[in-house]
Amino acid sequence: MSNKSDSIGQITIPKRSKGRQSKAQDIKYRKEINKFCKAIIQIKSRLDFGVSSRGWCYILEQEASLLKSEFDAAESLINYCRKKGLLPLDICAEDQARAFHCDEKVDDTDIDDEAESIVSSALEWWNDYTGISFWKNQEYYVQMLVEKVDLLSLFELICREYRIRIGNAKGWSDVNQRADLMLKFDLPLKLVPHVKLEFCLFLFFNSGMPPVQEDGNSMNCVA
Repeated sequence: MSNKSDSIGQITIPKRSKGRQSKAQDIKYRKEINKFCKAIIQIKSRLDFGVSSRGWCYILEQEASLLKSEFDAAESLINYCRKKGLLPLDICAEDQARAFHCDEKVDDTDIDDEAESIVSSALEWWNDYTGISFWKNQEYYVQMLVEKVDLLSLFELICREYRIRIGNAKGWSDVNQRADLMLKFDLPLKLVPHVKLEFCLFLFFNSGMPPVQEDGNSMNCVA
C-alpha cells in the first residue's frame, strides 16, 4: 500500500476564521490548502488501489495523524479541491453504484483495420475459453464481501486471479445480494457432488468494527 518511511508528517485541516479575512489570512489559508493537496498526491503515488473520499480520511489517519473528529471536514475539503482543480478528479475512486450506463461507443479504426482485428481476435479467442470451472478440483469454495469501494479495489486483482467472487456490501444489507451469495454456494455441489457445505467459505472484510445488521446481528467472517 504505502511506505511509512516516506511519512509526510501530521496534517491539519485548513480552516478559515470567522469574519472578513485579511490578505495575510487568505494567503496562509491557500498555503495550507496547497500543503494538504500535495500530501494527498504524494500518498496517492504510493497506492496501487482506488480510494473513495471517505477512504482518504482513514488513510490520512494512519499517514498523517488525522483525527476522527476531522473526517467530515477532510472529506468535504477533498471534494472541494477536486471541484476547484486543485486535486485530480480521479484522485477518488468512482462509485460504481452511481456510474452511467448505455454510453455510446464509436470505433476509432477504419473498416479494414477493424476486419483485421476481428480475424486476429478470432484466432486468439480459444485462449479465453474456460471449459471447466476453476473450483471443480478445489477443496474450498470462497466468496467475499467488503464494506466499502476502497477495499473492493484493494482485493479485486487477487480475487480475479483465484476466481473469488467479491462484492461491495456498503450501507444497509441488501436481500438480493445475500440471496445471490447463498445461491452461489450451491455451485460446488453441482460441480463435485460429494463436496459438503462446510467447505464453502464466506469472507467479510471491513476496516473497523463489524457492521450491525437490521436485525441487530453483526456480520463476521463465516465458514
